[in-house]
Amino acid sequence: HRFGSRVLFFTYEMPKEDVELRRNVMRAVLDYEKFQDGKLSKKERRHLVTVANELSEEEPFIIEELESSGAGAISEMRAKAQQHEADIVFLDGLSFAVTDHEHTSFGDTNKGIKTLARTSRIPIVASHHANRNRTAKVDTSDDTKDVALGDTLSRYCDVLFRLYRTEQNEENDEIHITIKKVREGR
Repeated sequence: HRFGSRVLFFTYEMPKEDVELRRNVMRAVLDYEKFQDGKLSKKERRHLVTVANELSEEEPFIIEELESSGAGAISEMRAKAQQHEADIVFLDGLSFAVTDHEHTSFGDTNKGIKTLARTSRIPIVASHHANRNRTAKVDTSDDTKDVALGDTLSRYCDVLFRLYRTEQNEENDEIHITIKKVREGR
């Protein structure tokens, strides 16, 4: 994150302690699977502790667990962003912020998040998943048909980045990034 930025990270999927731990391991540039399996060397464990201590003294990275969905989630996000004076907000699990997975609810929640970003002048970055019912190969065209409820999502997001692996790079760590939609410009 930018030096001096107050980063607010909302999570539905993981307890905030787990998010903090994962962040520390990644910032220490250690293998997370190796960490999970308890296979870090003594040197790596010491490095992780050093990095965790340094990170706790850095600019704020605040983690909050969201408890609401729909309009309640938007209100909760607004209140917490103001409370923590956030410069940027990350939402892990856009689909969890929705009361149900119908187009209307999804659209309303996305519209609310868009309004929150615009009125608070805080960028909001949300993760979302691909359409799990889609059986076709990865589609890298400019539409959002392979994103869950993508037609509704695309109405309210400013930029949609898509991360994916192709058949050629399934076995390695290479990930492709495609910008699927930009509200203004190219």
